[in-house]
Amino acid sequence: SRAHLAILPSVPLRHAPLMANFSVLICGGGNAAQVCCCLFGSRYKVTAISLYADEAERWDKCVQEAGTMHCTLETLGKTITAVPDLITKEGTIFAVMPARSGCDFLFKKVMGPKASTLGLVAFETLPWACRFIEWGKTCTVLGTKETIGAAVVPPAGKSATEVILKLQGLLGVEPMIVECPNVMSISLGNPGQVVHPGIMYSRWREWDGKPMKQ
Repeated sequence: SRAHLAILPSVPLRHAPLMANFSVLICGGGNAAQVCCCLFGSRYKVTAISLYADEAERWDKCVQEAGTMHCTLETLGKTITAVPDLITKEGTIFAVMPARSGCDFLFKKVMGPKASTLGLVAFETLPWACRFIEWGKTCTVLGTKETIGAAVVPPAGKSATEVILKLQGLLGVEPMIVECPNVMSISLGNPGQVVHPGIMYSRWREWDGKPMKQ
């Protein structure tokens, strides 16, 4: 599962007074996206967006039925609850996790002349091993990584350190974000492109080519 975060400069928030003056946009509806919504939504203003079929409507309905989202941290024995709210300005930071090869080229192509005023952070992997239990309502964090590498292209007027500190505030103490030299190092060192083909080959190498029942 992949999650894309966009941290947006924000007006004063309606949540707890200890939160920083920015909001978080979660793009996607998979395992990591649902964990992000719940963990970040307990402290910041979070908006979730999904453009896949009717996923946004189904997710909104699930949250309304449950009244909130629940995320269980198995290693700590704690459960966090939050409700995400139902766009880009200069200074917005886009974080992609895990980033895939060429994400910086796609970012520049889509954003065009605005790209230099925006920030891009390419994470080498997800911060957690995580799964949703009941889609749109409950999820669990099976484990948290100690460190996570990230290549930072800061927006104009900001430093990479400033961007990392803002994202570290979202993640908490762990995983600790370790800055990588550049996005190219993330692209060439991406473990997914090595590990995933092997897993898929092992799973399907004896398939007879006939359609599966499900």
